[in-house]
Amino acid sequence: MSVIVVFLLSLSVFVGGQSLGKCPKKETMKTFDPKEFEGQWYEVEKTFYMMEMTASCTSFNFTLNPDGTSYKVHIGTKNRM
Repeated sequence: MSVIVVFLLSLSVFVGGQSLGKCPKKETMKTFDPKEFEGQWYEVEKTFYMMEMTASCTSFNFTLNPDGTSYKVHIGTKNRM
């Protein structure tokens, strides 16, 4: 019986953090400066996804558009094959 209770409690904690419904509302950073985000960024970690497994040296170059509301993103990668 106690194993079932522990399992149900664990499941409720997991489901409480995950959701199949609407996305949770998150606050935006109050101190975010879009100009500081510009520039060259490098990928540090990958997921186990076939398209990512064949790529290496992935980098992203973010350029803020003149209106300041969005970025132009250039993605650079090398194919391992």
